[in-house]
Amino acid sequence: MDKWQKDIIYLSLIFKFFLLALQMISNEILPDHDAGVFNSPFPESSGMFDSLIDKLFGGLRRWDAIYFLHIANHGYTYENCLAFFPLFPLTVYIFSSCIYFPFYFIFSFSRLLLLTSVSLNMLFSVLSSLALYNLGKEATGSQPLAFKAALLYILSPASVFFMAPYSESLFSFLSFTGMLLHLKRRPIYAALLFGFSALTRSNGIVALGFIFHWFSQKCLNIIFSSQKMLFMMKEHLKNFIFTIIQIIILVTPFFLYQLYTFLLYCKPNDPKDHLIKTPFDIHVTKYGHKMGFKFPDNSTSVSEWCHYNLPISYSFIQNHYWNTGFLSYFHWKQIPNFLLASPMICLCLASCYTYFKLQRSHCLFLGLTIPRRSQISSNPKAMKYGFSNMQIFVFGAQMLFFTIFGFFCIHVQVLTRLIASSCPFVYWFSAYVISTNTQDVSADEESVTLKKNRFCRIMQEILTNKSNNISRLIIFYYLSYCFIGTIAFSNFLPWT
Repeated sequence: MDKWQKDIIYLSLIFKFFLLALQMISNEILPDHDAGVFNSPFPESSGMFDSLIDKLFGGLRRWDAIYFLHIANHGYTYENCLAFFPLFPLTVYIFSSCIYFPFYFIFSFSRLLLLTSVSLNMLFSVLSSLALYNLGKEATGSQPLAFKAALLYILSPASVFFMAPYSESLFSFLSFTGMLLHLKRRPIYAALLFGFSALTRSNGIVALGFIFHWFSQKCLNIIFSSQKMLFMMKEHLKNFIFTIIQIIILVTPFFLYQLYTFLLYCKPNDPKDHLIKTPFDIHVTKYGHKMGFKFPDNSTSVSEWCHYNLPISYSFIQNHYWNTGFLSYFHWKQIPNFLLASPMICLCLASCYTYFKLQRSHCLFLGLTIPRRSQISSNPKAMKYGFSNMQIFVFGAQMLFFTIFGFFCIHVQVLTRLIASSCPFVYWFSAYVISTNTQDVSADEESVTLKKNRFCRIMQEILTNKSNNISRLIIFYYLSYCFIGTIAFSNFLPWT
């Protein structure tokens, strides 16, 4: 492990503990807002240290975290819970079950789930910071730029969601690692990690774009290889078969989960129900009836999505319970939420515009004109480094897709954490802007990490007095959303 990675781990842990303290204090001194959202009953304290867990981490059991903890504790008891994919709550449940026996008289299981989920997310957050750093080195060819991008990820505007019982940290770790393996030309392992990311969050399925883009690149390389027709046909066939295998690996976890939800909610009288359905606690049943939720054992009627030709629950549930869909969020009362998401939208659009100016012809050819490795080794200037690297086009395309989709089709305030947990491109651009206006991104290590106290020298690097107003504005956005978001989230204020 090099000095850069140690600095990333150090700052990540320091900053996470600071945010933990911040949410604990704000949750203690500020009254909670009555958001009127899903809030399944939380059992009263029964363990010796349950009240301590509530004080330390209670501010993180908010918004979607309640869904994830509910699923980890009780399973998919209500139909609206199906919008939250299973890998994160399943991981929390498995870890909690493994360590529950020696702690059963200290913590109730519900508090242990909260403690485990926060602890795991701190671990996944550190690992995803390191994964982003390694991905940045591979994708941009600039270690200082990758280092700064990892630091900015630590200070992310969505930091509170990387710490609370949400699936973002696990998703980022799986996605960034999958992207790294994809760039290193280990496609099967990359597809496997992308598949797990699609089992963590629905947007993981968008990683198919990386596979299709690489398939298109290889097709062009074969066409322009000046080989004989028979050889080219064999290479095209190999490329096609290999791509199909990757796609199958990626989408299989997603469709297995959809099959599970179909069997759970669309086959109420199936004699094999006992294999996937379990009895509910009485308070879970009472709360579900009170809120009018649909249960798996509702034998009188099944949901509309069960009758679809392709019975995928996710899109129906998002539309039915959260009113998502094209332009469905475009109402005057949602202007504050559009304003809340506007800094991230502006940052994403600015990054795409800047990259287009740096690599205009490459963008016009949809990023399919990357030189071969043999050309790069013989002529290093064929591949630019830093934010102008030709390899990162596909990451920019991924981010642009999420930006457009998020703006028009989902609750727009979610866009901040969607981009922050999925798109390394926005961190590379932020690091590029800061680097351009402070120090040369290709500077030596000693000029980037000054010989001072580790924490101080890192913060000086990204908060340097030499930065211009744009750099300061980016840093202000990151830090203000990080701190204000933590305070707002811990008191049930709308910051989702």
